[in-house]
Amino acid sequence: WTLQSKAGEVAQEVVPATGEELAMLQEVMDGTYKAKATRDRLGKPVPRRLVVVAALRSETPALWDRFARRRQRLEQELAGEKDLITAMTLPASLGLTLRCIHEDRGNRSNEAYLLHGSNPTSAMSILGTSFNMELAGRNAGSMFGPGIYMAESSVKADEYARDDTSGSYAGTERALRRPLLPQPGGSCAASHGSGRLWSVGHCGRLPLGGGGPGEGGGDVS
Repeated sequence: WTLQSKAGEVAQEVVPATGEELAMLQEVMDGTYKAKATRDRLGKPVPRRLVVVAALRSETPALWDRFARRRQRLEQELAGEKDLITAMTLPASLGLTLRCIHEDRGNRSNEAYLLHGSNPTSAMSILGTSFNMELAGRNAGSMFGPGIYMAESSVKADEYARDDTSGSYAGTERALRRPLLPQPGGSCAASHGSGRLWSVGHCGRLPLGGGGPGEGGGDVS
């Protein structure tokens, strides 16, 4: 993180991703790719590959503090649990997996990076204020009820990514977020051909946040 973010002197810093981070993101795009479409693609062709051209990293101290507190509580709740969900994104990128492992506590809260397809303006809003539950299901429905829907497959997330029709941002973005995945039953998940889709928050178990100071980054768009 920047020194200002670490000190809590700024509400948010948005900085370009490093070359190492871009490589990790490409590993996720490639490692979770499945050439399968679901009905949410609306007949559009499945891309042969998704290429990371650029990325921004968000450092938001208030969101990180909220995430860290919830992570600590979830570590206690999951103590002794063995049947934890493993997202496809973890084996896809060793670098991102290591960012989910605390140097002292390991990954007892079962952190993983997941993908959320969006448009550029919405993605930037999410990075600054987190998700707005009042908008749940507004664009693509809510199969599991109100919640924040995230995918472990790059192709599945691509089905919900949209270009802005106007405004400051050109191109399509996907928000890479860092949720906590509890044991089965604590989250709502279903297979959709191209990969599992989670409804984060419907079951009341999964807080969201970016990487904190010293833990390798923040949310990526």
